[in-house]
Amino acid sequence: LYDRALRNFLLKKHKQAAVNCEKALEALAEDDSLHLNVWTLYLNIACTLLSSHSHTLLNLPNTTSVTSSCQSIWQKLVQDNPHQVDPKLISAYLVMVIKLKEYKVARDCAEAWFASLSDDVKGEYEQVIELYVGCILPAVGDYESAHVFLEYNTMLNDMKKKKEEEEKEKERKRNELEEKERQERELQQQRELQEKELQ
Repeated sequence: LYDRALRNFLLKKHKQAAVNCEKALEALAEDDSLHLNVWTLYLNIACTLLSSHSHTLLNLPNTTSVTSSCQSIWQKLVQDNPHQVDPKLISAYLVMVIKLKEYKVARDCAEAWFASLSDDVKGEYEQVIELYVGCILPAVGDYESAHVFLEYNTMLNDMKKKKEEEEKEKERKRNELEEKERQERELQQQRELQEKELQ
């Protein structure tokens, strides 16, 4: 089923690829080596369909928008991985949601996943933190939460915290510069309009 889904995806038969992925996920056990591959493919298919606002082709219950589809996929991901969702899947899911510009959904899901972690989990936790602190929180304008999260995080070493803090600061400055440039463009447009009116 996975090979069939992959072939359909490559042939741009996205609806059939999604159906085959769903069947493969139902057939696989959580510890199956293909589990990660099937989920990753499903997330790629979902991203492709949701980017073109074709959320109805995913056959997800109670979905009327891209936002509700992302939330439904999250629920499905969590239910399909009852012990602990693999950090690689969390990262893949967050990348999908960020590409779709569903930052609030990304934040809610990342925070729910962080809250579910036990203290002894590290693994690829850092990649999820990079997405959360470097993409999601800046996209919703919450630099203070990013700073506090890094400051009190016990799982990252000091070097990694410093790097994340520097990245967060660069993102904040870039966003401030973009906002300033946008305001200057608007001011320039207003001046030009006023000059035309005076003529």
